[in-house]
Amino acid sequence: MRGTMSGPRRSDVLGTGLSPHVRAGQPVPAPDAVTEPDLGERVWIRRRQQGLSRRVVANLVGRSEEWLRQIERGQRRLDSLEVVLHLSRVLHIEDIPEFLGWRAGPVGKSRFDGPMTSGLRAVLIEPVPLNSLPCPSHAMPASAAHLEAGVDRAWETWQQSPRRFTQLAVLLPNLLCELRSAWVAGERTSLLVTLLGRTYGLARILASAFGDDHLGWVASDRYVAIAERSVSPVEQGAAAVHRAAGMLAMHYLWEAHSFAIRYADCLTSPAELPLRGALLLQAAAAAAELDQHEEAHRLLVLARAIAEAMGSDEVTEFISFGPTAVGISEIQIAMRLGKLSAALRLARNVSLPVGPSIEQHASYLITIAHAYMRARDDVAAVFALNRVSDLSPEDLRFNPLARHTIQRLAQRDHVLVAADVKRLSSLLPGHTGRLKAVRG
Repeated sequence: MRGTMSGPRRSDVLGTGLSPHVRAGQPVPAPDAVTEPDLGERVWIRRRQQGLSRRVVANLVGRSEEWLRQIERGQRRLDSLEVVLHLSRVLHIEDIPEFLGWRAGPVGKSRFDGPMTSGLRAVLIEPVPLNSLPCPSHAMPASAAHLEAGVDRAWETWQQSPRRFTQLAVLLPNLLCELRSAWVAGERTSLLVTLLGRTYGLARILASAFGDDHLGWVASDRYVAIAERSVSPVEQGAAAVHRAAGMLAMHYLWEAHSFAIRYADCLTSPAELPLRGALLLQAAAAAAELDQHEEAHRLLVLARAIAEAMGSDEVTEFISFGPTAVGISEIQIAMRLGKLSAALRLARNVSLPVGPSIEQHASYLITIAHAYMRARDDVAAVFALNRVSDLSPEDLRFNPLARHTIQRLAQRDHVLVAADVKRLSSLLPGHTGRLKAVRG
């Protein structure tokens, strides 16, 4: 199960991976590029499925045949809600937000890269010199204890605070400024490398949580640059986990799968096994997205074996891995593969540890709420979401899978949970008005 160091060297593997701007020699669209060709193709497919000519559909929505041709070819935007509603009626589209790509989670995220990530963005995009190796014998400055306490406080906030999203959005930019100032001042100690790496990892997690995957990539790239100057294989392994997560978030699935497996083969010591397990889970998620059922199952089995050997959840360089992480990943991957019955069965078998973190607890509840929603058990889904609301309302606001689940529940308008869904919808940022308009 463990890899051997006869394979690729960890320094060679860690430095590989895609630039956010280059993939297989081809340019990648800017973050805000319009994905109209995909939408146009869906319109074309739906029209053909209904056996309707372009002229008939265009006339029914009050537009020209040429207008519809441009829509289907991705040459024109569908930028009128009135036209969208007309088109949905003509083509018998029930799930309008999903058809338009207004989905969350693995299939697309809403972006929250305004005020919530502006401070983090300002710090992360500023270059910092990294031309000196850390020196373990070098004395840390007097502020070392202060910096270490700040990093620990940021991690505790993410794990335990019901306002962890907004609090970390304030804490992280200031903390990164302090850490990078110490680095620029010449304090290139091993402890400072560790603290910088952990903080870049938290920045990657927060940026991705807000849907800003390009900023998350920048944070993971900073982590890799720091880790390459570390003498700790564990810190390098943690950077690899964040790099693989960045690839997954940006939907570089083949690359994420390959990178995660190659670096997992470099992690062989007992201290590195939790990171190996985390990489295997990421590779399994990529395989599931690529619809490779057997490969996803194989990787989950390997990750489960590591978790069972560990016996309990562990945190390594602010990366959690263990039976709980594997259990949640198994549910998510079963859903990605369309195995709803298996996902719900797995959900019932997950045992959260005593006193789980808010992050872990909310992730589990949101995952099973999504599974119940897809299985059309709206009552069970709302029950799980209400528990998240009591635990951390911000998770409903910012978690893309939670937003998507609430949106779908609101569209169904189940009479038994209508009041609860209305309350949950009120927690979403700017979604209630849009849902109301779409349902019209």
